[in-house]
Amino acid sequence: MWEDEKRDKLWEHKAKLSIDKLVDKNPSNTWMEIKMNYYNMMINEFESMPKERTAFFIQVNFSPVITLFRNEARSWMTKHGDVMRTLGIKDLDNIRKEIDEYRDKLSKVPDEIEDLKRMLNLISEIYNKSMIMEFRISDVTEKFRTLEMYNQVIDSD
Repeated sequence: MWEDEKRDKLWEHKAKLSIDKLVDKNPSNTWMEIKMNYYNMMINEFESMPKERTAFFIQVNFSPVITLFRNEARSWMTKHGDVMRTLGIKDLDNIRKEIDEYRDKLSKVPDEIEDLKRMLNLISEIYNKSMIMEFRISDVTEKFRTLEMYNQVIDSD
């Protein structure tokens, strides 16, 4: 019952240390969602386990052990959620910054023909990047949707 290999992973110290490095690796949303789903399924499995078991004539209460395992799985899911939230906020800030830069450049009124040419080139550049920007926005939206799906805290900013 408790000697399962997947439960051993809950206590790996090296893995706990390496989870903070995930922000630098920028894993895909799919990979992060698979990890969060793995820990969510584990939490559900622990919650569905019987709290007491009878072995011959002794009744053993497993609720403290189950609670410990469930809390450890929640901790892992929260850590993965923190990584996803950090990546989502970082990506969102980059998108906002890029949009603000374009907005500032477009807000200037062209005085000369060269300024008008630059403005038209900028509009063309924005048009060419629009599909890439939509993908980036979709990626950020997916990150926050995943966080919401697994009941992770999302800042209102």
